[in-house]
Amino acid sequence: MQNPGPVIPGAAPGASCFGPAYGFWCILETALRRAKVCNRAPMTLVAREHGIMRLGTDGVGDTEGLWVAEMRSRHSKWIISA
Repeated sequence: MQNPGPVIPGAAPGASCFGPAYGFWCILETALRRAKVCNRAPMTLVAREHGIMRLGTDGVGDTEGLWVAEMRSRHSKWIISA
């Protein structure tokens, strides 16, 4: 990871399962943080959902609030309803 750049994880149009996009975000964010290159590899999660971590439903508890807080604390951005 000598010259990382922006990363845009997300679910492809027509995807019926959004969970893997969030899982990939977690794995990649951890790897970038451990390599100490987060500042050179900004991440923007893209989802067609109407909110973060809705998973095609109305959410489970306050998953959206928890994910928004976590992504903000990790300096990630997101685009929803894409």
